[in-house]
Amino acid sequence: MKKHIPLSLLLLTLSLFGFSQQKVVLQSNGSTQIFGGTTPFIDAYEAAVDGDTIYLSGILFSTPSSFDKQIVIYGTGVYADSTQVTGISRIASVTFNAGSQNSRIEGVRIEGNIVFQANQKIDNIYIEKCHITGYISIPGTTGPYSDGTIISRSIIDGYISAENAQNIIIRNNIFHSNTSRTIRNVSRNAWIANNIIIGYAGSSEVLFTVSESLFENNIIYNTWTSTASPISTSVINNTFNNNCFRVDPTTNTLNTWSNNYINTLIGNVLIDYINKNYHLVDPDNFVGTTGNEIGVYGGLFPLKDGAVPSNPHIRSKNIAPGTNEDGDLEVQIEVGAQAK
Repeated sequence: MKKHIPLSLLLLTLSLFGFSQQKVVLQSNGSTQIFGGTTPFIDAYEAAVDGDTIYLSGILFSTPSSFDKQIVIYGTGVYADSTQVTGISRIASVTFNAGSQNSRIEGVRIEGNIVFQANQKIDNIYIEKCHITGYISIPGTTGPYSDGTIISRSIIDGYISAENAQNIIIRNNIFHSNTSRTIRNVSRNAWIANNIIIGYAGSSEVLFTVSESLFENNIIYNTWTSTASPISTSVINNTFNNNCFRVDPTTNTLNTWSNNYINTLIGNVLIDYINKNYHLVDPDNFVGTTGNEIGVYGGLFPLKDGAVPSNPHIRSKNIAPGTNEDGDLEVQIEVGAQAK
């Protein structure tokens, strides 16, 4: 009986046997191509058309200079404990240009920035379970606005600036901020929920120039001073529900405040944020608007440990050192997919 290997496992299976250094799989209209050489990601992208899916193995790839197609890109994941078998998929900065709407990147370490082409309507970009070592920028002053961007369950080392966005969703992310003003220039009905936002040590301002948005179930701290509010005076006309702060920000009467946790030491909230353990010390004492805990492990889209991408993922492997007397090679591979 012939057994069909799911396409999303093909590249990862090849990598177990050492055949996939610089290998990328392109799924297009029901057919499969495997790209090798020195620039397989670039080559696969050039061959792709709208609606195609690209699978990256767990190595560093040269990256297309910009994206102007509607493409789904899956990597192997970004957490060391869940990529011991596969390695981490790594690419350089990503630029979304006109035509790239409805694209998705999941399970990829982006060693640089994510930038949208200025003043372009690039809708429905979805960034899921990635690690962005730089910043995310949706720039523009004239519009039309990019609508429906989702940044979810990712690690972001820099800031998010979204002047040219409306209805942006920023949920269940961990900000290891290396700069001040971690959330900046955000407005037009943004939903910012269940994030852990630890501000830059050199500035008290974590939120800057934010308006007309909903903040709920976030943990928002600055690490610069124990007395300064993390919210700039430029943050106005927002609603804050069930967020946690070290310093009381509710003296800013230009926003609406409800059921927030204030004057709480971070060590009484997170188990060990310095060593990146973001579980709550006592979840029952910090309940969010959705009835479960605040922070990244709560809300409507909780982060799961390991943050494994939604495509099938190799969890373990056991390959015999050689063939048996019949010439067969014994291989045991455990595969699973983390529920959304």
